[in-house]
Amino acid sequence: MQKIKILNIGIDNVSSLELLRSLKQGVLVTPNIDHLVKLQKNKELYNLYSKAEWIVCDSKVIYLFSRLLQCSLRDVIPGSSFFPKFYMYHKDDMDCRIFLLGAMEGVAVKAMENICLLYTSPSPRDRTRSR
Repeated sequence: MQKIKILNIGIDNVSSLELLRSLKQGVLVTPNIDHLVKLQKNKELYNLYSKAEWIVCDSKVIYLFSRLLQCSLRDVIPGSSFFPKFYMYHKDDMDCRIFLLGAMEGVAVKAMENICLLYTSPSPRDRTRSR
């Protein structure tokens, strides 16, 4: 897969649909302008990004910047809109696991509960019990 280098990070040049079909495992990060600025000086954040299997464009500003560089990214894939698509694409795949990282204790659990309510599928606890 082609990567477009913007500042010091390679961003995967992939469409949302290609990402849905290809993302089977690994860490996905969705950099925005704030991340790109921090990646210039924050070595720890840069090292974490470097280990991610997927780095996709989260920002229309970054997308437009890529066009100015004449190495246009194919798509803007904000994490907030990609996650529901990913969930719906894989909702019937019992082997698909999603790790939710929350900032404070209980945030990830609350997010999981909201996702299960929103999409009316059994909760992960119920899915695990039924195996």
